[in-house]
Amino acid sequence: MQKILLILIVSCLAPLVAAECREGDCENATETSRFDIKTARPVEGKTAVRLPKSMIYVGDFVDGKRTGKGTDRFANGSVYEGDWVDNKQSGKGTYTWANGDVYEGDFVNGSRTGEGTKTYADGRIEAGIWLKSEFVRSYEDEERRLRIYPACILDKSKDADMSIEVVADAVAASCKAISENPSLLDRFWYDKIL
Repeated sequence: MQKILLILIVSCLAPLVAAECREGDCENATETSRFDIKTARPVEGKTAVRLPKSMIYVGDFVDGKRTGKGTDRFANGSVYEGDWVDNKQSGKGTYTWANGDVYEGDFVNGSRTGEGTKTYADGRIEAGIWLKSEFVRSYEDEERRLRIYPACILDKSKDADMSIEVVADAVAASCKAISENPSLLDRFWYDKIL
């Protein structure tokens, strides 16, 4: 009776942790020998495994979570290859959409955040600063912002009493807004100051 029960349990868990790999570099992934009995999920090591929302994940696990290097192939054809921390895309990585768009750069907590480049299938490119998977500004615009802000502070503070906190905050807020969206005149004026 115990033998039949053991066979039944193993056959029920097998589809959840199948270590098959259908494409890509599967040679470096070996099935881990440490699985959580309750969840039938890998606890530690390098493995190829099916996960919810994924077609297949090949990579590192630490304490039962995707942590380290890994590749996630989604059922819709998209692929993420890169760094993982606590089951989230974090660090350097490449995300390729099924339609051919590709983002290469920084990820934080599962979103494109930091420096990166997205190349669209039609050839367009967005290279620069990203925040929560939204393109914020190009490298050129970021460089300009970093030039304009201090020049603006110097310009606006010369006739202001910056020891008064309200005045200092107002100057800083004004210069922040100008540096993030400078007019043609602002660009000319503040590039001339520095």
